[in-house]
Amino acid sequence: MKLLFLLGYGIFFVFIESVSASVITYTDRTTWETEAGGIAYSENFESYTMDTTFTNTTVDFGQFSLSSVNSLTTANKINVDPKFPDSFGNVAADMYVEGVQQVTLAFNTGVYSFFGDFLNAGNTTQLTLELSTKDLLTVPGTGNTTEPFGFISTELVTSILFRNSANDGFSLDNIAVGGSSQSAPVPEPATMMLFGIGLLSLAGVSRRKKVEIIFGKIDSKY
Repeated sequence: MKLLFLLGYGIFFVFIESVSASVITYTDRTTWETEAGGIAYSENFESYTMDTTFTNTTVDFGQFSLSSVNSLTTANKINVDPKFPDSFGNVAADMYVEGVQQVTLAFNTGVYSFFGDFLNAGNTTQLTLELSTKDLLTVPGTGNTTEPFGFISTELVTSILFRNSANDGFSLDNIAVGGSSQSAPVPEPATMMLFGIGLLSLAGVSRRKKVEIIFGKIDSKY
């Protein structure tokens, strides 16, 4: 009986935790924007007319900031230079992250959704985004490609840590943050089934306890 109760209790709270920490990723900007409830603000860095470094320092862009630590190169900067492809315009945020070299994008106010265009995000190994919620996301694509990528989370995200294990210099542009409403990802059928099993287990334990209490009272009379 105790085992059944613990199993139901565990499944129930595993389900609750999986929902609360859910993150859905997107590679289509239009779909992401619809699910994110529109765009609250965006940044394409085109207002910058000269290179601005955030190598081992912090640059504030109003709604968010970029900073790097342990940088061994000067590659972490807002780079004013014609880009490829044309969608990157003349300016983008260039970053180099490898091993201990890391870049953090910190939001001045926490967000539920984020989207951006990544260039060269998979040179040798895939670029990893570590959210403040501890969720790890992988940007798709390899080599000299542009990959639109973003996410919607059910938990408030205050920062994104960009990191990789080997040789990853990349560019980020056309950043967008979704509206105030966050989309709660729908649990998968398997997760819903676990949730149902958990509830049934708890209900069964509760009912059995009531029966035991009733019959215990009857027995005590005789």
